[in-house]
Amino acid sequence: MGEEIVYSGGTRVVDGIKKSQKNRPLISIITIVYNGEKHIEDTIKSVINQTYDHIEYIIIDGGSTDKSIDIIKKYEDYIDYWISEKDNGISDAFNKGIRVANGEWIGIINADDWYESDSCENIIKYSEYDFIFGSIRYWDGDRSYIDIARPEMIYDDMRINHPTLFVKRSLYQEVGLYDEKYKIAMDYDLVLRLFLSTQRYKNIDSVISNMRVDGVSQKEWTRSKKEARDIKIAHGISRYEANRYLIVLLLKRYILRLLQRYNLHLIHKLYRVIWNRR
Repeated sequence: MGEEIVYSGGTRVVDGIKKSQKNRPLISIITIVYNGEKHIEDTIKSVINQTYDHIEYIIIDGGSTDKSIDIIKKYEDYIDYWISEKDNGISDAFNKGIRVANGEWIGIINADDWYESDSCENIIKYSEYDFIFGSIRYWDGDRSYIDIARPEMIYDDMRINHPTLFVKRSLYQEVGLYDEKYKIAMDYDLVLRLFLSTQRYKNIDSVISNMRVDGVSQKEWTRSKKEARDIKIAHGISRYEANRYLIVLLLKRYILRLLQRYNLHLIHKLYRVIWNRR
């Protein structure tokens, strides 16, 4: 077998590493991607067009074989650091990005998602906190709905939307990075560790990011919830409660899919509102 080819680049090579300035904290944004040519350009534009401009943008590509690298190179003048090489999964890619980040704050936005234009500007308003999150707008085709973060339910389920999460780099140094043994719900494990480490968090009452849901399969969703069940048990939640909540989620998901299948959109929307208020 031939030697793996690694591509890399970014403005850091010429302009050096950015740093926080007085009253202008540096925000590092990390995008991970693998064969994401369909949507990565939207993601990149949402970062480089932020109303707050003191941003370090990092892209970690898992060795894409489609046009993702061409799109990254198209915007290379706006990207501080990017690399394309094989990785060991999502957690590994996240950790690669965090390890090379220099910002006071770190946010992660994946190649299917995109930020609101003022997301970073909203974050720096609350710099006294250790981690910040907010609402997300989900897009299912042409229809959309807003999911509000529910931190009071975090020990039941992942009710913090990962694409809205910004964490101080110093807190990552305290609680550790993503646990690479988790392949899907690694964000839930991290968020539980964040909540156990500090109460200095802020739930912003605004939409921070957008996510497409049309590509999420029932199989992957079920796998993620089973992994979340294991994470809860690892964090001291009783096996009975963890399994009970998993069964409840599976039943709710089944009902949602039935409503979608039979085009009962109004009932589907009402049901989702009731679910999110639970």
